[in-house]
Amino acid sequence: SGNSSEQLVAVKQLHQVRGHSHGTHAFCKEIGIMQQLKHANVVSLLGVSISSEGILGMVTEYFRRGSLFQLLHHADGAPPPPLSLGLRLLRDCTAGMAYLHSLSPQIIH
Repeated sequence: SGNSSEQLVAVKQLHQVRGHSHGTHAFCKEIGIMQQLKHANVVSLLGVSISSEGILGMVTEYFRRGSLFQLLHHADGAPPPPLSLGLRLLRDCTAGMAYLHSLSPQIIH
């Protein structure tokens, strides 16, 4: 017996087009880059999956309120975030982007 914990995750799947391997190569390259990123304001790669049908998946942290874009553009019908939260999100986003741009080679997002 051991401790078990449940964690919601997000899975980005690669839906391959037959005869085109470029998508698989780009997806694997993205996974390679993601596994090296370590910053509080950058989404963490938790793992990789492959379904029984051979569909590749990138497992990352899950954010219950969706993406930053969805939050700021009220995609779920919720009211806009308070100004204090908006400013904190801006600061955190800026810190994450500065981290990505400080790497060698830079990661442009």
